[in-house]
Amino acid sequence: GVVIGTVQGLVLRRQVCRVDQWTRVSAAGVAAGVVVSQWLDLLDIYIVPGVELDELVAGAAFGVMVGLAQRLVLQKWVKGAGWWIPANILGGAVSFFVGGLIATPVRVIIPGFPTAVVTGALYGTVTGSALVRLLRNPVSCG
Repeated sequence: GVVIGTVQGLVLRRQVCRVDQWTRVSAAGVAAGVVVSQWLDLLDIYIVPGVELDELVAGAAFGVMVGLAQRLVLQKWVKGAGWWIPANILGGAVSFFVGGLIATPVRVIIPGFPTAVVTGALYGTVTGSALVRLLRNPVSCG
């Protein structure tokens, strides 16, 4: 959470004022998201054999936790910060689900491949796109 928040904070520092709280709320959101998503991931709900629905639900829950925490700070910088939560829900759901689908086949081809790289890239693409849109409507730093 601290790494994600720090990297995002470095990017945000160029766009908004006072990013000091971003890392803290990001770490808290990711920690809460990991706890909730890991618990939900234990459910083992299958859509069809080999395709788990719990990955989708766990990812959405992760996105809720991160989105809620980061929105507390983001609302100080942009108008429409409420859209940050659905963006994180979508990013979490898509990235966890796709990560779950590819984890086993990719590890067969490339043993030890960290599927978190793919999951993180998907999550970052979805939320990064949303953040770019949100930053088009800044609130005055006054």
